[in-house]
Amino acid sequence: MKKRIFGSAPFYCLLLQLLTACAVVGPNYQKPALRLNEQWNSPLLKGLQAEQADSRQLATWWEVLEDEQLSSLIERAVADNLDLQTATERVEQARLQREIQTTAELPSLDATGSASWKRDGNDSSGESYGTGLDASWEADLFGSVRRFIEAAEADFQASQEELRDVLVSLVAEVALNYVELRSSQVQLANMRKSLVMQRETLQLVQWQHEAGLDDELALHQAQYNLESSEAQIPTLETSLASSMN
Repeated sequence: MKKRIFGSAPFYCLLLQLLTACAVVGPNYQKPALRLNEQWNSPLLKGLQAEQADSRQLATWWEVLEDEQLSSLIERAVADNLDLQTATERVEQARLQREIQTTAELPSLDATGSASWKRDGNDSSGESYGTGLDASWEADLFGSVRRFIEAAEADFQASQEELRDVLVSLVAEVALNYVELRSSQVQLANMRKSLVMQRETLQLVQWQHEAGLDDELALHQAQYNLESSEAQIPTLETSLASSMN
């Protein structure tokens, strides 16, 4: 007569149901499909054609301007910006967390060691040593380890995208301030040249007015143009200082 070790048939049914139910925890992640427009809202003119952008050229777009000062400012900003350093540290933290979660699927080894020394009443002594190695592995029946790994991988990818976002924003902000700086410099230089010509014009109108060749209205108009241009100088200087800071 054979001895039944695992019990009756319902035990096997229950075991099969548990293994089937615990094989997968939740649905697998599916990346959402994003549909983008394949063309511009208005047609390209003058022979322009839409082409796939070069990733390397797009990543260093400011080099197209061939401005050494701008390139130097961007390099310094990337090297010293605290927000960018923080985002970089978050990427490293997420990477380490992903590695920790990945090791949960691997077997674990525990090594032990011991040493003892004894001496009895007959002046005899002895030493003994012992070592041990214990290996263990836990089956991921419920799929929780796999889901933790997937979550850690998602966090790692999200931290990488956050780093790129900070980098793009930083470079754009530096370039924008630099363009505003150069624009203010050009406007200020042009305005100062214009002031020189307007002062000469005012002097000429004054001479003509004194000679009776121009009326008083022309004199007031020349004076107004000069004072209006002089009033714009502080605004341009403030804009210039703000962009430099």
